[in-house]
Amino acid sequence: MIEQGNHDGRRLLPSSFVRIAMKNLLSALLLSMFVLTTGNPVLADVASLNAACGGLPAAPSVTRGDSADETAMRTYGAGMRAYTGQLMTYLTCLDEHPASPAEMASAAYRRDVISHRQQVVDQLERTVSRFNIELRAFKARQSQVASVPSP
Repeated sequence: MIEQGNHDGRRLLPSSFVRIAMKNLLSALLLSMFVLTTGNPVLADVASLNAACGGLPAAPSVTRGDSADETAMRTYGAGMRAYTGQLMTYLTCLDEHPASPAEMASAAYRRDVISHRQQVVDQLERTVSRFNIELRAFKARQSQVASVPSP
C-alpha cells in the first residue's frame, strides 16, 4: 500500500513498511556482524540454529481481560514477562550464533535466518499487543465496577 504523495507528486511509503524494512536490514546487519567476527563450527540449517538456541519459547495462553479476575491477570502478566525474557534470550542466541563462510555465502541460508528472526520478532509483537488489549479490557471493566455507586 502506498500513501498519496506530498506537494511535488512523489509517493511516500507508509511508516509500517519503513519499520519492517528497517527491522529486516537491522537483522541482516546484526547477523553478518556476529558471523564475521567469529570462526566457529558450522550449523547445517535454520532448524539446527533453532535447536542450538533451545527452541522457540511458547507464548502464555491468553487470559480474557473482560472476564478474568485480578489473580488471573497477574498470572498472565507474569507469564508475559517470562515469555518476553525467554524470547529476547532466544533472539540474542540467533544473532550471536556463528555460521560458516559457506553458509554466509549462501543467499538462501541468509534469507532463511533473517526470515526466521523476523517471524520471531513479529510473534513477539503480536503476543505483546494481544496482552495489552486484554489488559485494557480488564482495566476498563475494573473502572466500570469502581464507578458504580454503593447503595
